[in-house]
Amino acid sequence: MRIPLRTNGTYETLKSKIDLAELVGQFAELEDCSNTKDCFCPINEQSSKNPAFKIYGDSFYCFSCEARGDVTSFWKLMHDFPTNWDAAQDLARKYSIELPQMDPEARKRYEERRQREEGWAGAAQANHERLLGGSASARKAREYLTQTGDSLRGTGGVSSSAWTQPGSASRFLIGAAAKSTDR
Repeated sequence: MRIPLRTNGTYETLKSKIDLAELVGQFAELEDCSNTKDCFCPINEQSSKNPAFKIYGDSFYCFSCEARGDVTSFWKLMHDFPTNWDAAQDLARKYSIELPQMDPEARKRYEERRQREEGWAGAAQANHERLLGGSASARKAREYLTQTGDSLRGTGGVSSSAWTQPGSASRFLIGAAAKSTDR
């Protein structure tokens, strides 16, 4: 079964009316390459000497900071909006684009989902901080992760120290849930 593409939503409207390259060009000097437009990362300071930010039509990917998305997510990252929805509303105001009206029930579902996601993100962060802490249970959890990595080597699993490599634990928010006695 083929799922039809959405063409009438908020994000689709913005993508169809705002040229991503033009938008990024307000923040960085673009080079026209064969299939892409390239520039140094306008989102974060880039240490490499080659342009790492690539625009592929209506989407982008940065090989430096690993950001990806479309016009709305780019605007969110550039202006530190808490959600894509807030960024979309601001972008629509800036470009005087009338967005399709969201059904009140759909808006309610969106807000409920966003609150759940924020709760999950908070729990993930707390578990991550717990894993990196100095308690005996945190040390035991770190030892377990290292041993599990050893047993997965050669099976397509992670290497023994993959979770401790710089940035990996933070990037994936690897954590340890609290036991009732740790709380």
